[in-house]
Amino acid sequence: MQKLQAVHGEWSSRIRSLSFEAEAGFQGSTLARHRVFASQGRRLIESVRRTEKLKWRDDPAWNWTLISDGKVEVYWQFARYHEIDTLNNDQLQRSKLEPFWRDPYFDFTGWWPEVESHPDLVSRIIARNTCEIVSEDEVIQDRTAIHVQDVGSNTIEDIWFDSQRRGVVLKRKTSTYVNGQTITLIRNNSNFAEVKKEIWLPTVNEWTQTVDVDVTNQGIRRFTNIRVNEPNESSLSIAILPGTIIVDKRDVPRSVKYLPGGVELLDDVARVLQGLVNLDPSAEPKKTGWDSFMKSFFSGVLVSLFFTSLWHLYKLYRGKASNE
Repeated sequence: MQKLQAVHGEWSSRIRSLSFEAEAGFQGSTLARHRVFASQGRRLIESVRRTEKLKWRDDPAWNWTLISDGKVEVYWQFARYHEIDTLNNDQLQRSKLEPFWRDPYFDFTGWWPEVESHPDLVSRIIARNTCEIVSEDEVIQDRTAIHVQDVGSNTIEDIWFDSQRRGVVLKRKTSTYVNGQTITLIRNNSNFAEVKKEIWLPTVNEWTQTVDVDVTNQGIRRFTNIRVNEPNESSLSIAILPGTIIVDKRDVPRSVKYLPGGVELLDDVARVLQGLVNLDPSAEPKKTGWDSFMKSFFSGVLVSLFFTSLWHLYKLYRGKASNE
């Protein structure tokens, strides 16, 4: 195990920063698209969750999440709403950040930009005293794999490492026992590319979740434009546009500021919304229940943010008028 720990640790340390584009799908429909930029301790996620017919800059759900320096910032581009909060152990905040806190690519490959924050990181699992090598010659995707297993009180972790490509995770299986049922999550990495010398990363990930023997969820993620040790500082910042409401929840009471200007950008917002209205529903791919739910959910979020911004603007202008 010590040799495997050393090999995986050396692989992880060679990746100082990582960026990629991801598209997650289910039964032929695109559920989400992300651009991710990460370095040790910092992570920026640019994401949309609408339809593949829209370009990034034409999607009303276009938003940014930046995690750095013990804080989290979320910026909704077209709602002109920017929120800042302290990154802590609050469960409500964690549930909101779950898609970013447990980014599938980092989770599945075993590289994580905030090492100290992830208890289920691959490097932590193989460092446990309870983790043992099951086999060194299993075959996964026509590759010879080293199979390790960690047995916990209610969770069993199985991880298969490529024995030739240093540090590469081919497959991971997590089995958790809850209320007499076995919940199993299987992740398979495939279509590997050598993005830097001896640094192999997957371009496809397929996952399946089962409860006992019944499949309850499954999907596929495809990754493009993978870059290692290339993102610069400009890739890890958010450009806040004029006319944005900035809510800082770190202050007590929370502070609300308004960036002046932005009137000239309203035409762009109108153009985006008009483009959404003009989409031909008959050309849309058949939606799953989950896809319809996600669209309805994020549409509601956008409407809520829009009216929240109007309310903050009203209070700011009312306070300004009373001072005058």
